[in-house]
Amino acid sequence: MIAAIENEFGDMPLAAASDPKARSEFLQWGDKLAATGKVREAENRLAILARLLSWALDRGHIEHHPLASWTRHYSADRAEAIWQPEQIERFISVASPEMVRAIFLALYTAQRQGDLLRLKWSDYRGGEIVLRQGKSGRGVSIRCITRLREMLDQLRPANGADGPILCTPTGRPWLKRHFSASFKRTCDRAGITGLVFHDLRGTAVVALAEAGASEMEIASVTGHSLRSVGSILERYWIRTKAQSSNAADKLENYLTKISANQLLSLIHISEPTRRTPISYAVFC
Repeated sequence: MIAAIENEFGDMPLAAASDPKARSEFLQWGDKLAATGKVREAENRLAILARLLSWALDRGHIEHHPLASWTRHYSADRAEAIWQPEQIERFISVASPEMVRAIFLALYTAQRQGDLLRLKWSDYRGGEIVLRQGKSGRGVSIRCITRLREMLDQLRPANGADGPILCTPTGRPWLKRHFSASFKRTCDRAGITGLVFHDLRGTAVVALAEAGASEMEIASVTGHSLRSVGSILERYWIRTKAQSSNAADKLENYLTKISANQLLSLIHISEPTRRTPISYAVFC
């Protein structure tokens, strides 16, 4: 992105960049790219340009920041971007061993792609994965469930080499763009659209919640703040069919503990005193 900015504005004098009129030129550059359908890329370039200008302003290279604020139009709504079991099965059925390893790690650790690509075998010890997240800087310790532990134990190098857990077929560390391209090709072969690798993190959070884990327990695994976990669960529509079914099961289990006589007694006591007609059919 910096290279794209340099190609377009590299010869602009600092005095011109500091002129308030430069704002229009910068935004028009973004609009030109957005008009080709690359709205997200256009706004990301403007965001990097704005950060460069902030750096220049703080150090006295310019006197005015023409992009101190601007309106974004791109928004990515991942509210329903959850991998379904059948999609995971389709992905695994056509995936290479390297991609199967990646999707298992993502689902069973709920970590970001960048953190998973940096994982080394020395980070897996005693049945746990211990890492420091690149984005937040938080340290997390994840106890591996049996399925993940068995997979990692089978794949661990016999010679004790401390290489990356996720690696290319030749055993080398993945470059981010090569990993993303390989993952995308696997999704294409599996006929999966509208989902990306990062959605596996949200899928894992939802799975933990539906398994009964509290928000604090989820945060201890994912490294999120408690507020972020609550926001994620709200955004990923955790209160859906599974939650509704759980609520119905709990009501049914509660009602089975009330004897018929107790229930009739409650109705008998309530009947003469109630002001508003109440239907007890739902409880019967």
